[in-house]
Amino acid sequence: MPQKLSGKFKVKDPAKAVQFASNYSNFISCIPTARDIKDKKFKLDATVGAMKVTVDGELIDYKITENGYVATVQIRGPGVTTTTTTKSTLNGDEVTWEAEYKNEGSMVAMLGNLLDTSVQTMMNQTAECIKNKLNS
Repeated sequence: MPQKLSGKFKVKDPAKAVQFASNYSNFISCIPTARDIKDKKFKLDATVGAMKVTVDGELIDYKITENGYVATVQIRGPGVTTTTTTKSTLNGDEVTWEAEYKNEGSMVAMLGNLLDTSVQTMMNQTAECIKNKLNS
């Protein structure tokens, strides 16, 4: 069952938000610990509880909408695949974001809440990075 998160924040310059959304690489650059970025694929250093692993990530879909974007990212690690979809909408000087994620794989049951907490933290950090870039 997908888990959901959401939030909103004000932006100083709505035109900057539109420009940011026009290029998917801006979104990827805000994924925490993303490195070795090659177009839409990247490596990610993930921490789940006390475990640190390097996993593969890919922006599998990025659609620019009338007033924002929808981004779908898939992260593949040992025994876990996490798929996240984030919808960001600009309304005046306010950005509203809604995200959902789904964890699948043989390790999901064992990792349980640790995995959920890690995914939620990364999604919130991504939104915070975007907010900071838009207001810098």
